[in-house]
Amino acid sequence: MQSALFLVKFTSSEIFKGFIMTIILLNTVTTAFYASFSKQPKIYHRELLILEGIDAYFLGIYTVELLLKFISHPKVYFYNGFNCFDFFVLVLSYSQMVLARTGSQNIGVFKVLRSVRALRPLRSVSFVGGLQVIVSALLTTLRTSFLHITTLLFVLMFVYGILGYYMFGYHSSRNQEDWGSLPKTILSLFCSSYC
Repeated sequence: MQSALFLVKFTSSEIFKGFIMTIILLNTVTTAFYASFSKQPKIYHRELLILEGIDAYFLGIYTVELLLKFISHPKVYFYNGFNCFDFFVLVLSYSQMVLARTGSQNIGVFKVLRSVRALRPLRSVSFVGGLQVIVSALLTTLRTSFLHITTLLFVLMFVYGILGYYMFGYHSSRNQEDWGSLPKTILSLFCSSYC
């Protein structure tokens, strides 16, 4: 009973949260290096192997964290959406690792699972209360008002399209290809925003 109480206090302590946040930040840095080195794998082969080893250690730390949190709160662990997200990212990370070890690196699923590494920094949301409030409010708003938000985005794109047309395309010979008409202007804005 005392060990369970200690585990609850330990996983809720600021020291534990600070340690995991530090690990998440370090993992973010190594992921950035991995992304830049993986563009030239022949040149940076040794560095990529080192970064994959470091990533395996981070994955082990995340697993221990998940187990500690699950053991300390076994009945309510999966009721928290942020814990579910952490579990989901961990399962996908292990799936990617298994595919890498079996030599299945050329299939499309492997590339998708490798991109899951980019989701790991989002785990920091589960440790910062203010971010949890913002993410929860954003998800609730999107769930209940998606149509309103989409309409607002289209209206804003239309307004900025009109402004862009009159500033860059109307009576101007500078760039008629992108700004010469209202549809071209809106398409240019959309492509510069989302492409």
